Amino acid sequence: MTILSVISAPALDSERNTGPEVVDTETLKGIQWNKVALNFTNPFINRNGDVVNYSVIVVETDRNSLQLKQDITESWYTAYKQNPSPPYAAIYKCQDMFGKSPGCADTAVTENSRNRSTGSVDYAMVVIGGDASCEPDIVIAGTYCNGPLKQNTRYMVFLRGYNEENEFVDAAGVAFFTGNS
Repeated sequence: MTILSVISAPALDSERNTGPEVVDTETLKGIQWNKVALNFTNPFINRNGDVVNYSVIVVETDRNSLQLKQDITESWYTAYKQNPSPPYAAIYKCQDMFGKSPGCADTAVTENSRNRSTGSVDYAMVVIGGDASCEPDIVIAGTYCNGPLKQNTRYMVFLRGYNEENEFVDAAGVAFFTGNS
């Protein structure tokens, strides 16, 4: 007798799957028209195995909701040059996004807020477009970076969780519109 088990994508906690929250940019220094700060809560539960990696997916879109079926491997470098830009990973397969100290893609995760009673991380703040070293003429093709957003463009950003089998699920996203330079 052969027993087969189906590996499922990570599960979402319906109460915490509300999408990232846009941070009040007037209170943050360095936030400009080509960047946006988002607070991500961890909406994943380990019912189908541990979530071992996180990606932050950026999509140029005119819709309020979106479902992507394939893994996103496009980098900011190749996406930025296209109009409209295809979905790309601002952070790709980060292991410690909700860890004890900020990490992921150099300085993309700028802050974690910790729950004092449990020690768990409540949210991770990510500045989308926050990597000043990402310039279209400088970045090496295929390299992941969190480069600036385009002006006057509607975006959607969401968090993707992966389990050990590389199965993934997307959490709820947030849509926003960038301003003028």
